[in-house]
Parts: sequence; structure tokens; C-alpha cells
Amino acid sequence: MTTENNEPTVKEKELVEYETYRRVLDQRKADQSRARELQAELDRIKAEREEAEAAKLAEQKRFEELYASERKKSEDLTARIKQAETQSALDRKRAAIKTALGGVRKDEYLSFADLDSIVILENGQLDPDTVKAAANKFREAHPELVASKETSRLPNDSATGFQPPKGKPLHEHSMAELGAMLAASKK
Repeated sequence: MTTENNEPTVKEKELVEYETYRRVLDQRKADQSRARELQAELDRIKAEREEAEAAKLAEQKRFEELYASERKKSEDLTARIKQAETQSALDRKRAAIKTALGGVRKDEYLSFADLDSIVILENGQLDPDTVKAAANKFREAHPELVASKETSRLPNDSATGFQPPKGKPLHEHSMAELGAMLAASKK
């Protein structure tokens, strides 16, 4: 079927030999089968990758938990160290004020002292000027709590009722003189 110009008609263009058709159809079926196999392989690889990522995330979660646990321990230790340093600084300040005052009647009274006004220098030492100022402030506010520097020294500071007369020793006086001296001391 050709036209007068020897050109094939539309029907002839559409017609394909059966063997060619069969070969193309078989090839297409083989390609589709191969595509299904590749898709199955791709799905399997994706599933394995997702499982690996899930396992990695689970492992990472354990690391995160471990990290959080170690971080909490570190924070607790840091807090305990800071608390110990603060207590040490307070103890040093109390000892410095006690020394500057020359003592207090009871150590509990040092809680009335203004320990916050005492400055700790960069080298860790206490500033002596602020220690003196805090001690003086405490002494002015609570003089009755400061230990007295004067201590009783017996028998010199003991009560004296009878003073022997100046001059001759007691054993040289007569009984009458001794009686008169005793009566005079009772007045």
C-alpha cells in the first residue's frame, strides 16, 4: 500500500513485524522484571540503612544519656567544691577576726561579725585592712562578747580586807595591837 508517490501509508508505518514486536515485548518484560528486582534491592538497602540509622540513634541516645549523667556528676562535684571553698573562706575569716579581736567569749558569737566585708585578695590571702575594720566594727557593736584581755591573777587581784601596817612585821606586834588593827580593818 503505497500512494502514487511511492510513500508508505500511515497503516504501513504502524505495522511492525511480529518477531520485532515479540522481541520488544520480551525485552520490556525483562526490563520490568529487572526494574522490580532493582526496586526490591533498593527497598532492602533503604530498610538496612534505616535500621542502621535507628541503631546509630539508639547508640547515640545511650551516649547522650551517659553524657547527661557525667555532666550531672560534674556539676554536683563542682557545687561541692564551691561549697567547700566557701566554707573554708568563712572559717579563715572567722579565725582572722578572732585573732584581730584577741579572742571572743564563745566562738558562736562570731556569727554576729560582718564576714562579708572581709575581702579575699587575688593571691588568696585576706586583706588585713578589711579584717581590722570588721573586728573594730564587731568590737564597737558587741563589746561584751569580746574576750577581756585582763585576766584575774590570784592572789594579787584577790580581795584584800586586812592590810598589815607598814613598819614592823606582824609577829612583832602584841595581841592588843593586832586586835586593834583587825577592828580598824572591819570598819
